[in-house]
Amino acid sequence: MSIEYLDFELEIGTGDGRTYPLAVLHSPAGHARAHFDFGLSQLEVENRLLTLQNALLRSGGERRTVLSREERTVRDFGQNLFNTLFQNEIRSLFHESKRMAASQGKFLRVKLRILDAQMAALPWEYLFDARQNEYLCLTHNTPLIRYLEVAQPHQPLRIEPPLRVLGMVASPSDLEPLKVDVEKERLARALAALIADGLVELEWLPGQSWRDLHRAMRPNQGPWHVFHFVGHGGFHDLREEGVLLFADRTGQSDPRTATEVGRLLSGQPTLRLALLNACEGATASRTDIFASTAATLVRRGLPAVIAMQYQITDRAAIEFAEQFYDALTVGLPVDGAVTDARRAVSLAINNTLEWGIPVLFMQAPDGVVFEFGETGVGSRKTGVGSREDASAGVETATREMEQETSQLTGEQMQRLWQALLDAYTPITLPRMVRFQLNERLDQIAGGENFGDWVYQLIDWAERTGRLPELIGKAQAFNPGNAQLRQVARELLGEAVAPPMVETETDSATETTPPEPARPPLPITPIAFEWCYVPAGEFVMGSDDHHDDEKPQHTVNLPDFYISKTPVTNAQYKHFVEATNHRVPDHWQNGQIPKGKENHPVVNVSWHDARAFCAWANVQLPSEAQWEKAARGTDGRIYPWGNQPPTDKLCNFNNNVKDTTPVDRYSAGASPYGCLDMAGNVWEWTSSLYKPYPYEANDGREDPEADGRRTWRGGSFDYDDNGVRCAFRLDWYPDSRYYGCGFRILSPGAVGR
Repeated sequence: MSIEYLDFELEIGTGDGRTYPLAVLHSPAGHARAHFDFGLSQLEVENRLLTLQNALLRSGGERRTVLSREERTVRDFGQNLFNTLFQNEIRSLFHESKRMAASQGKFLRVKLRILDAQMAALPWEYLFDARQNEYLCLTHNTPLIRYLEVAQPHQPLRIEPPLRVLGMVASPSDLEPLKVDVEKERLARALAALIADGLVELEWLPGQSWRDLHRAMRPNQGPWHVFHFVGHGGFHDLREEGVLLFADRTGQSDPRTATEVGRLLSGQPTLRLALLNACEGATASRTDIFASTAATLVRRGLPAVIAMQYQITDRAAIEFAEQFYDALTVGLPVDGAVTDARRAVSLAINNTLEWGIPVLFMQAPDGVVFEFGETGVGSRKTGVGSREDASAGVETATREMEQETSQLTGEQMQRLWQALLDAYTPITLPRMVRFQLNERLDQIAGGENFGDWVYQLIDWAERTGRLPELIGKAQAFNPGNAQLRQVARELLGEAVAPPMVETETDSATETTPPEPARPPLPITPIAFEWCYVPAGEFVMGSDDHHDDEKPQHTVNLPDFYISKTPVTNAQYKHFVEATNHRVPDHWQNGQIPKGKENHPVVNVSWHDARAFCAWANVQLPSEAQWEKAARGTDGRIYPWGNQPPTDKLCNFNNNVKDTTPVDRYSAGASPYGCLDMAGNVWEWTSSLYKPYPYEANDGREDPEADGRRTWRGGSFDYDDNGVRCAFRLDWYPDSRYYGCGFRILSPGAVGR
């Protein structure tokens, strides 16, 4: 079925830094002119953009049922941008144009003509329509392009498949090295199904210099339809022009301006599209909207250029390329193919915001740069290429886990990726790969975070035909993980049973090996409810968040008891009455606030907490003991697992705006049964705030040492980042805070 579009052409004129002329030049519902006040100074804009870029870099990871802080930042930015742009009559025309397009069975293409350089620097790809509760760029019925009108736009090129792609990787030796072979293999794999169907032909340029590209672009070479560049890019502030970095004869970086790159590509009359997987390929000058590499290439005659406005991860870039070329070869126009690829990235990578990093610059009025002959679109086996056929190998995997080549569908890939993230940690996954698969994870996978490791491990298993083995061995190595067990059942037809627990029946009793004898419970002047934490190793810290949590490492601890909840007001009152110790500041006339007897005590200093412990014959937990009690031995992110917090699991993010009873959030218990280890109140530990790795004997557990002591657990007014098990905060030991209390530990355990 062909796809037809109506155009909504919106022009942003040159302004004075705050006010800009706005015009709807063409739409199904008519024309309009207006002005809008952007409302931010240049410095404020730069600060907002920096915040947004940081949010993009931190996005991705675990699936969330509520908005992450990063997506909230981007969504708020996009909604404000939308509300500023689409005001009053302009908004009415937009929504009426959408209605009219839908009534004709068509989509509405949003063409942004941006004449002001400062406005061109904004990430319009994140426009968010609150009325539809969606980003414009993630819906097929409102693709968004940056339209650059040129004097003589190219006509669509009619080709018989294959679509010929010239790939180039440039990795100068004086810059951060790119894994050239890996980059080539990734794009080849992304296009594998299309190449197998005869729809795409990929050829790699053997060199990395501009001379190599110059030779390939001679009129008697090729023909090339697409230029796909992987490398380093940037923006030359002095020349106010984008650059791509090639390599010279010595292998050193050789920057070439966008004008020069455009000159290099102009030798091929059949070239219609460039995809630049290089940083800042879409970054423009504040004074010249044509200064970015992408815009310059369009001005020099290329009908369409896709470039990156910010850094993009390997996984997002690969997913985007695969789905973009796939959509292009089934007949979608370039803007429709870009939208399709954006949607795929948003679905394939949990909670990512990177789908908005690619920017489409186009001068083709209808978005059509290629017209495929009869042997093109109609020859496809399915709507998504041969990937569905390839996935059959997984579904028919035998119990013997035959090592045959197999691939996953996107949905299966997502479930397996999530299951491995839930079942393993950066410490335990390399062990599983080493002992179960006889391989080294560091030779298989790399990347910026643990999610990338898992993704590349699955990718390796697919390519080597060891996918069934990976699934089976991973599940056998951690048979107690329900999510991984379910995936193994779905993909292999069987799963290893979870560990047996002691059960008694009428006929027999099944037993497990006896546990080591536990130490006696401490003798205390008042009753405490205790949780037992067995001896052994656990994973401490995190490599994926703040520097003071790095490096993630293992710590071996003896067993101990820790109180199930923080010390309550009622328990603390016994101490005050027995010792005449000062009462917390928020107690009026020495009395607990009404109704808060079972709330955690707050406004107590580290010295107050230690005085309580001395009276009660207990002690404060060390950072290591606190963290093990919170997260167990599987490296989970939160006490209850890896799923993000909700108001059913803990008191956080000011959802209550005050402390709550210590036993309210039973669903958020840690593996050992501890409650309130995420949110409600911060908790003092015995440990000085010192860098990792944690060493109990390096002076950090010296109670007489000067220095700031560590808080753990977050509080009722901290977000989901602050209630992670690995999050650390330090405070002066004599300070008292309305959101900080403490819990206690059996005596003699710290420092053992």
